[in-house]
Amino acid sequence: NSSVCSFNFTIEDCALPTVSCQSLIVEIMQNGQIIVLPEQFESGSSMDNCTATDDLVYSFSENVEDDSLLLTCDNIGANSLAIWITDEAGNQDFCITTLILQDNMDVCPNIPPLVAISGGIFNEEDEAVNGVEISVNGNTTVMTDVEGNFVFENLQTGGDYTLVPEKNTDLLNGVTTYDMALISKHILNIKKLDSPYKIIAADVNNSGTVTTVDLVHLRKVILHITDEFPNNQSWRFVDNQYDFPIPENPFYETFPEFINHNNLIQDITDSDFIGIKIGDVNGSANPNNADSSENRNHSESFILKTEDKILEKGETSVINFFAEDLSNLTGFQLTVEFDPSKLTFSDILENEFIKTTNFGLTKSEEGAILVSWVNSDFKNNNFSETDPLFSIIFKSNERIRLKEVLTINSRFVKSEAYLSQTGEDYIKDVSLKFENFYSKSGFTVYQNQPNPFRNITYINFNNSNSEYVTLKITDRSGGILETVSGYYKKGNHTIKIDWTGRHESGVFIYQLQTKTKTHTGKMVRIL
Repeated sequence: NSSVCSFNFTIEDCALPTVSCQSLIVEIMQNGQIIVLPEQFESGSSMDNCTATDDLVYSFSENVEDDSLLLTCDNIGANSLAIWITDEAGNQDFCITTLILQDNMDVCPNIPPLVAISGGIFNEEDEAVNGVEISVNGNTTVMTDVEGNFVFENLQTGGDYTLVPEKNTDLLNGVTTYDMALISKHILNIKKLDSPYKIIAADVNNSGTVTTVDLVHLRKVILHITDEFPNNQSWRFVDNQYDFPIPENPFYETFPEFINHNNLIQDITDSDFIGIKIGDVNGSANPNNADSSENRNHSESFILKTEDKILEKGETSVINFFAEDLSNLTGFQLTVEFDPSKLTFSDILENEFIKTTNFGLTKSEEGAILVSWVNSDFKNNNFSETDPLFSIIFKSNERIRLKEVLTINSRFVKSEAYLSQTGEDYIKDVSLKFENFYSKSGFTVYQNQPNPFRNITYINFNNSNSEYVTLKITDRSGGILETVSGYYKKGNHTIKIDWTGRHESGVFIYQLQTKTKTHTGKMVRIL
């Protein structure tokens, strides 16, 4: 069964056209006049969803017949204009632009001289910041040159002018985990940031305060999890003439990020700003070339160690990274690079100090894992040299030697470690050393990772002999819950414990035993 009905409907174009303007500089004619058309101010990217570009109507007001403008000697200098665009459906929108009318041939009598505004933008260390876009009255813009200078010329005498700088590029320029360490010390009152500009740089989310939330956002940028600061830009700028009432609290009152010049009757040459690179509190940002790395010559490197071993095709292995003398370590960042055609990243194992939030995995398919860690309270670390600093699980896609497919470098994050001793901070490069741990340790069993665990945990061990190894897991009363045994060649091995679906929780004992050696440890399961 079917029925049919019919009705009338109307399709209307209600979308406004897209308007894009450009500023214009023109010379007055010998007769003291010149006519300009609104189309001259169109930048070439105005468009509409339904009306062809050639059919758009341009005007100087909502009246589509206001399609020309006569300028005379009274208009010499900068003039602010509205450019309207109307589509075939009558939808309109406009943009504001600037027309500068010049009289270089002295056609106009008794015209007051034009004025100019110039200045510079420099960081706290008085280094020039180039590539900053400065707008005047929200329209005409200029860029700072390599010396940080800018100039607005041919401005009309007696006008009011507002200068606003902006630069939102080079987000990671000068931003490292070391900045996070310094901000943490500021928050904990261990060592306060010593200038209002550094405190503003530490306010990553532009909240008017410096808190651990800023550290969270900063780490996400360092680990390439996000590519922007929330509610903030890469750079901020403060009027150079401004004095902070309370320098240790620059947010006490709203500081000026613009400069006003009212009733301007003469040239201004000192409209200067202080540039602040957000996230950079140690002044390592390069204000002229973000691609240039900070130059530091380190006499020593911070050494990470892992075992060089053979991984069979299809084998899943926990790769532990160890370090020596961790008592003075306050933080580090690095890139773990691997060959993604031969190794597949599986998981991160948390420990007491380093969590999954310290890792950036957005580049894992490209063969890179990013790590950023800061000692949260700056107390002495309780790391042991026999405990891994961090652990990553990989699956081998073919038979490989680990040393040939794994490295630590600065591909995405500059690899460096931060150490503090006798009140002084030191920065070291990070390098990876491969060792045959079993040749030194005989039989070594590491703490299960993660611990505590919910469903899956891993027990890693090294043995200097090829022999049978038995793992027993018991409850505290001695009842055997699981047994794993097998013949293991000498070297490093990982036993995976999967208790998915089991209901036991609490503290359990695990024991690894060979013919001559036994190791016992505790592990905790939570549900």
